[in-house]
Amino acid sequence: RYPQLAEELARLPVDVLVVRGTQAALGAKSVARELPIVALGVNDPVETGLVASLERPGGNVTGIAFLIKDLETRRVDALRALAPKTRRIAGLMNTGNPAIAHAWKIVEEAARGFKLETLLVDVRKRSQIEPAFDTVRARDGDAIIVQLGSLGTAQRQSVVELAARYRLPAIYPSRQYVDAGGLVSYGVDAQQLFYRAGVFVDRLAKGAKPAELAMEPPPKFELVINRKTLRSLDLVIPPDLLLRSNEIV
Repeated sequence: RYPQLAEELARLPVDVLVVRGTQAALGAKSVARELPIVALGVNDPVETGLVASLERPGGNVTGIAFLIKDLETRRVDALRALAPKTRRIAGLMNTGNPAIAHAWKIVEEAARGFKLETLLVDVRKRSQIEPAFDTVRARDGDAIIVQLGSLGTAQRQSVVELAARYRLPAIYPSRQYVDAGGLVSYGVDAQQLFYRAGVFVDRLAKGAKPAELAMEPPPKFELVINRKTLRSLDLVIPPDLLLRSNEIV
């Protein structure tokens, strides 16, 4: 629905569109070709065709982007450090999202570098979430990386509770999962992301052209760990990971 929603907004008297995520940005760009777009939290925007280059986007899109290889490698490393007995990492991934499908390829590459096996469990519907955990357990998954796209509070809570029930260490893309009881998250600090978006909107409102406004990396990444969940899984935080963490909840 992203193109349809962006088209509805573009028909209104607005000067700038602000979008979050790769799919939203691509959807907006496909219909709002003249309207400046500030895209937040998009990954590999050159590879996805969102912009021509990070330094000179060349179209009507600018904003904040990150390179997915660095992000996914650090997620695998953090999960491996917290759960050192892990031999096979399972990905609960919604590969219907092109950005997440690409992320899984990077996860596989990173896991090979750490001499870990991988298992992909494709989850595109909410009804598939619980059976996915059965699959992970049946196929000897030791830990999971969760990327299911946009989920509501109830669905996030369900994922966290299933991970606890199956005693699977899990790393998530945002701290909302950790606040709900998930083990660990590594991702962009959403609050800082939107603060920085205001700067882009201000520049565009003052006449800057998105084609010439370089994309920036996120102002801050955060590693958040839930101590209670850690203890329930009989895990400990390695000293080096403790030093890298932003918050223990």
